[in-house]
Amino acid sequence: MTTPTGPTARQRLLAAAADLFYRQGIGAVGVDLVSMRAGVSKRTLYQQFGSKDRLIAESLDAHGIPWPGEPRAGRNHRHVAIAFRHDRSIA
Repeated sequence: MTTPTGPTARQRLLAAAADLFYRQGIGAVGVDLVSMRAGVSKRTLYQQFGSKDRLIAESLDAHGIPWPGEPRAGRNHRHVAIAFRHDRSIA
């Protein structure tokens, strides 16, 4: 008998991040809260994504959230995350 597998740590992190970013704003959500909500350690978050910026970019990508003025195929996660860091209206 096989045991059904649930979402991976990466999937849980992406889902938790998307929900928290939507509800509270990207600037208001820290990696501690995302990792706690996903039920993983902060170390796991950094092993999976390397940085909060990368988590933001991949979370947006995974949930099909469009980035204004840039076609999906031409996205550069680093540039998008930097844009969020400098856009005070997002938080």
